[in-house]
Amino acid sequence: MTNLQAMKMSPTEMILSGMRPKDMVSLCMDGMDPTFYEPQTPSYTCTCTEDRIFRTMALLPLREVMSIMENNEVVEAKCEFCGRVYTLEHSAIQKQVDERIAAAAEKGGEDMDALKGA
Repeated sequence: MTNLQAMKMSPTEMILSGMRPKDMVSLCMDGMDPTFYEPQTPSYTCTCTEDRIFRTMALLPLREVMSIMENNEVVEAKCEFCGRVYTLEHSAIQKQVDERIAAAAEKGGEDMDALKGA
């Protein structure tokens, strides 16, 4: 608080006088030994993968997945963040369907009904 009271100029006056943000922080934190880091430019990297596409597809009812496979010769999914298009092989989709059926069969009847979207 003492450092703020000791300042002779308002933040606006500091900027108008040519002070840089680092200078203003140093003035405010006088005696506290602040650490300054080099500026960095943020960058975006999408983390989409085919595995994530399959995990998302696993949220759909089994009937819908089967319908997609029957009605489309080529099954594609597009990442809404980066725009990358994934072409999914019918054999890979069928493998996921078979795994879902097997897992539901192990758990019992109610899980099978939920899996089918009943």
